[in-house]
Amino acid sequence: MNKYLVKFRALLLSVCPVMFAFALPFVKPVSQTGDFYGQLSQAQAYNILLNQQGELNDYQGKYTYLFLGFQGCSQACPRQLLNLAALADDAALQGAQFLYIDLVVAATHQTFSSAMLNKVEFRQVADFQQSIEVSQRFPGYVSTSFDQQVVDHSAYLYLLNPLGEVSLVYTQQNLDISQVVTDFKLLQQGDLL
Repeated sequence: MNKYLVKFRALLLSVCPVMFAFALPFVKPVSQTGDFYGQLSQAQAYNILLNQQGELNDYQGKYTYLFLGFQGCSQACPRQLLNLAALADDAALQGAQFLYIDLVVAATHQTFSSAMLNKVEFRQVADFQQSIEVSQRFPGYVSTSFDQQVVDHSAYLYLLNPLGEVSLVYTQQNLDISQVVTDFKLLQQGDLL
């Protein structure tokens, strides 16, 4: 009986590594689902009313990279807007849309060059009340004090899924664009599973 037990163990020791090697390609995507460069979120995006009689919900149906900022910002917004423009120019993200919503209602400035925002849609909030509500309800925003010139904002970049939910939040201002693209591919892969 001992002889059969030794043979059975030997068989298991030879078969198990082969089965593991065969299963490894199928296990890898599952283990990667939590391995994102951006921060995972499942928050419902606050539906921002826009001054051209539209709303953020109009952009559902596609993945949307969303940046909320304002043109009077001297530091964080220009950097994050460059990130958004770089993402819009990446061929791997052609299935997404890119939206910049200015949180201050004012005449459109030429602070950000229109050439740089070639593939980024520019919109503004409907009124100043919307700026306050965005700060109180959008993931990652903070609400302290406001006046007509200064908007307290996070300068985060959001990736909304086609249902209008916030899938990922990018808090960095110096984004690694290739890793953001990898996140997008992982999300799409997850949608197909």
